[in-house]
Amino acid sequence: MSIIIVVVGIVAILILTWLLIGELGKEAPKKVSALPFEHGKGSRIENSSWVETFRLWAGKRLPLSVERIGFTAMWGIFLISLINHLYSRSGFTGTLIYFLVFLPHEAGHFLCSPFGWFLSIAGGSIWQILLFVIFGAVALLRKRRNEALGWWAICGHSLISLSTYIADASARSLTLIPIPDPSRHDWGNMLEHLGLLGFDWLIADIAIVLGGAIVLSCTAGGLFFTWYSPDTLFSSPTLDK
Repeated sequence: MSIIIVVVGIVAILILTWLLIGELGKEAPKKVSALPFEHGKGSRIENSSWVETFRLWAGKRLPLSVERIGFTAMWGIFLISLINHLYSRSGFTGTLIYFLVFLPHEAGHFLCSPFGWFLSIAGGSIWQILLFVIFGAVALLRKRRNEALGWWAICGHSLISLSTYIADASARSLTLIPIPDPSRHDWGNMLEHLGLLGFDWLIADIAIVLGGAIVLSCTAGGLFFTWYSPDTLFSSPTLDK
């Protein structure tokens, strides 16, 4: 099954790359007299197809380059990783994310320990997500959109990884590291304290859906900003005259 996932992912990347290259080869949209969101008499696109509407909304179309093809392949890999992670939490992606978030998780317990019992337990889960949110925010402030979306995609993967821990809250069957003591189960203790232990499966499913949506959104956003620059829409009050 894992081979099928990889093959399907590679085919998806090739198709996506072919479509993007084909899109870049088309003519630029015909001139318009106003921005698409200005609903005056002049706000009409001469060629009203959805493709031309998207081109106008998307702003400047960036030229084909090795760098952009590389970014497209990178986002294709993120898509493959999402499929792999959803298929198996203990597969290649799941194992990689586990080791990636292990140190932030353990450090989170220490960082939140001054704020009481509950936050000291929740701190591990908070920081294994929050750290990548912060990395993404810093990258965005430096105007590195693809890098920011990459960090936030990892944040989505971290949520999916966390779902395994959440779903085990009632059973407490996972081997805990570094101390294999079921009584120290973070989510078992938190949900029991909140009276939500019977809903561990539901909270885990929410984490999976939310994490998957974040990864997909970042992938779509990454592909968009790889090939288009909407900043030109806001640099002047009109487009081509």
